[in-house]
Amino acid sequence: MMSDQPKNDTELKDMVTELLRAARHERGEWDGAIARLNELIDGPMSSAARHILEDLARKEPLEFKWKLETLLEDTAPPEPPKPAPVAAPEPEPEIGRASCRERV
Repeated sequence: MMSDQPKNDTELKDMVTELLRAARHERGEWDGAIARLNELIDGPMSSAARHILEDLARKEPLEFKWKLETLLEDTAPPEPPKPAPVAAPEPEPEIGRASCRERV
């Protein structure tokens, strides 16, 4: 785990921006940056880190963007369970006029 965790959203955005800038210049050697981004996503500010990374990844070169999207997909929180289907209510008995036989 990284020892230099950001203390607020501004520090987090600056850190993610710097990681992306440095990785962009590594020309295909992105494993270190991806690992550090993964640590941020797993850290105490995970929701903000995901949001910032999703926003900034859109501006990256396509091949690096794919790596970032894979990271986001692999670390996505599980979807909440779908609610159980509600059973249809029982039909109410029809109330109508009594037949001739019932009147007698």
